[in-house]
Amino acid sequence: MGDLFDTSIRTATWRISSHDRSNLNDNTSVFSVDIPHSTTSFRNVLAIQLLTATIPTSFYNIDTYTVTGEDPVLSFYYNGGLIELTIPRGQYIIQTERVAPFASNDLLTTIENEFNAVTGSSISWAYDSIKNLLTLTHATNSLEIKSENLDLNIWEKLGYQKPQGPATTLTADTLPNISGPQELFIHVSQLSNNVVDLDSDNGISLIGNIFINTPFGSTNHYQIGSSMANLIRYDTKRYIDSLDVRVRDSRGRLINLNNQDWTMLLRAYYCIE
Repeated sequence: MGDLFDTSIRTATWRISSHDRSNLNDNTSVFSVDIPHSTTSFRNVLAIQLLTATIPTSFYNIDTYTVTGEDPVLSFYYNGGLIELTIPRGQYIIQTERVAPFASNDLLTTIENEFNAVTGSSISWAYDSIKNLLTLTHATNSLEIKSENLDLNIWEKLGYQKPQGPATTLTADTLPNISGPQELFIHVSQLSNNVVDLDSDNGISLIGNIFINTPFGSTNHYQIGSSMANLIRYDTKRYIDSLDVRVRDSRGRLINLNNQDWTMLLRAYYCIE
């Protein structure tokens, strides 16, 4: 690591936990941590490494990618008029065998029930077990998905990728996938070297990514794979007095961890004053 092995360079391990966020009213996916002035290892920082991270799989697979808890909305056109179905945010399944009784968290049944509550009419889902595609049907009236409806993530998760209709039957373009994020990205603006990744909201601030390999309700553990992994060097020394932390998915969207705490360990390389 070249100059980082100089005798004037020291290392320190930082434990950053959402539990220690400066404002406990902040969501654990978007928070700040104030660094005490007396913490000398945060002065003259030359590089950092993400050593470990422990993040719960506590985010829902059907959500709005915000930390304010709004329920997602599924919108489309029924008989030429816009309808909007509010789907309570949560952890859902798709019960492909469309024979009652259905699970209480079956996404397709929830959509059917919401449609009936809004319109007083009925839609139904079918699943093609050969092509693995969903089909949405109304017995007599037209359904239509326009381009503006596709901005909402539920259609995408159901396999609908382009406008369809008006027609009484709408068949998905590809397979449904409600597995949720498969990878989480940790952004800390004060620790980035400005060349790692582009975050459209906060500039360039990626410091590490964590693969999700456990089911909902479990915990993911990441550990550095080699001594050189995740090393972020700085062109000039940094004095760090706070950290603004964000947890995002692969598209830069905020992930709501539902206020479950998580922790990461960072190694800092700093020079003696």
